[in-house]
Amino acid sequence: EWVWRMRCQERVSPSTLLSEKELPTLEILCSRWQAEEQAMRSFLMGLSDEELAGTVQYTTTRGVPHENVLWHLLLHVVNHGTQFRGEAGILLAEYGHSPGDLDLIAFLRERGDI
Repeated sequence: EWVWRMRCQERVSPSTLLSEKELPTLEILCSRWQAEEQAMRSFLMGLSDEELAGTVQYTTTRGVPHENVLWHLLLHVVNHGTQFRGEAGILLAEYGHSPGDLDLIAFLRERGDI
């Protein structure tokens, strides 16, 4: 999400993903994740409809240039996160540590939103 926020908000394309050396402990990872989540939420709250319909030019970490509509990229971030949660859930379950129900509807029910 950091890479995509940087591209969408800062208009900077990181050339690499974060390394394990930058996140050496669970505590540092959690702190970084919380800060990133807050930065993304702040960015999203400040967007206008016009900005959402605008385009973003960026280069992938493999050096490939692209241009996409901002709201398409933001939806991609959500979809990509869903894919990774599913893949992580499979790996954890294979090691006997299932994360439980990852469905959105279950999350909303647990929160009391529906």
